[in-house]
Amino acid sequence: MPAIGRSSRMRRTTLTLALSILCSGCGGDSRSDDPFGGIEGADGALESASGQGSSPAAEDHGATGGGIKLDVGGGASAGEEGGVVSDCDCTNASPVAYIWVANSPENTVSKINTVTMVEEGRYRTHPLSGDPSRTSVTITGRAVAVANRNGGVVKIWANATDCTDANGDGIVTTSSGAGDVLPWGEDECLAWFTPLDYQSNRPVAWTCLGGEKVWTSGGNFDGPPTPGPIHVLLLDGATGAIEETIVVEDFAGLDLAGYGGAVDAAGNFFVIPNGSPASIAGVPKMVRVDAVSLDYDLIDIPDSITSYGITVDRDGNPWVSSFGSVGAARYNVATGTWDVVSGFRSQSGLMQSEDGRIWVGTGTQGGINGPIGVYAIDPATLSLSSLIPLSGGEIKGISVDPQNKVWAVNQTPGVAYRIDPGAMAVEESYAGLSGPYTYSDMTGYAVQNTTGCVPPPAG
Repeated sequence: MPAIGRSSRMRRTTLTLALSILCSGCGGDSRSDDPFGGIEGADGALESASGQGSSPAAEDHGATGGGIKLDVGGGASAGEEGGVVSDCDCTNASPVAYIWVANSPENTVSKINTVTMVEEGRYRTHPLSGDPSRTSVTITGRAVAVANRNGGVVKIWANATDCTDANGDGIVTTSSGAGDVLPWGEDECLAWFTPLDYQSNRPVAWTCLGGEKVWTSGGNFDGPPTPGPIHVLLLDGATGAIEETIVVEDFAGLDLAGYGGAVDAAGNFFVIPNGSPASIAGVPKMVRVDAVSLDYDLIDIPDSITSYGITVDRDGNPWVSSFGSVGAARYNVATGTWDVVSGFRSQSGLMQSEDGRIWVGTGTQGGINGPIGVYAIDPATLSLSSLIPLSGGEIKGISVDPQNKVWAVNQTPGVAYRIDPGAMAVEESYAGLSGPYTYSDMTGYAVQNTTGCVPPPAG
């Protein structure tokens, strides 16, 4: 069973640090002409929105109850109706399906049409050098949130009809493709940017708790790689404002802090470190933050698992990829035990497809030699499929699109592959990406899969 942690939650007293351009179809929302509040001066210096150094009041409460509950508005609370969040918007899907791939060294994110394989937009993710990586798409596919490893989360609208003509010139000024990247602050499809003063800001995941929200986490580690606190943040999806900050004590994760994150059907947030006991001071643990109480559990990760990527299946069980003695592992939330899959190593994301299989990449990452490609894992037998071979050497992103195609993003050549899971073969590819060290829920399919909420195509 998981070891029980202790949480210290700092409640925000102001929600004005990150302003936003808001969706015209969101009832009760108001608009702001400045989505980039928190940027000061001509040099682009950032004002921290993390609450660090501001000495907000902190409240401690145990991880098993008694804490202040999160207000989830008029929808069903997490845990009701079989534990599935029922206030997701399942009626308003994007008319076009996109996959969002972070071009990490370029400080941009690409929006690729999953049907036509055309890149229809490329956007800056940070006013300075953000080094973006993890991307997470809303359940409707209408927007993406991108975490910048150097700190800060940005929201970008997928469709111009959701964007705001901020300068009032009668048109929405936005990128049209890879060769049309607008300067920071000029693309009117950037909804908001929340600056975060962390050395490492990696995990990001949309959920729906009384409206769309964004989970993320960050941390600052000085000196030796000893366990220390990380912050788990819940952001308002409409404004980017920080609603909650949960301090997770004694997190073992070097200077990378939380490395990957994913949500279950109730909106609970799982965060993992990168590494194993050999590389991390302290026992690696997976963190589970309760969406209602905001308390957290610390779950021991076995020595054989060197955690890297994470997803949650439709049964609510987290899966992690691993570059240790096993390639992937599943945590059974009902029994508190781990199941492992050997025979390969992985430093990639992973994702469950419509048929229930778990897809994971493999390759030569981190000096690990092995076949380059993608495997599928049968969750009933934990058996591996034959490898789908890919060229290059750095498979990072794994995702599934609304047409139930599997995507694998290869960092080294900068190529995204679309795979037919039935034929177990690549059917299309898109080149032209720039060092895409990218994964997480790049299409919105993962949150649809866990909740069972699949919006029909618009129109």
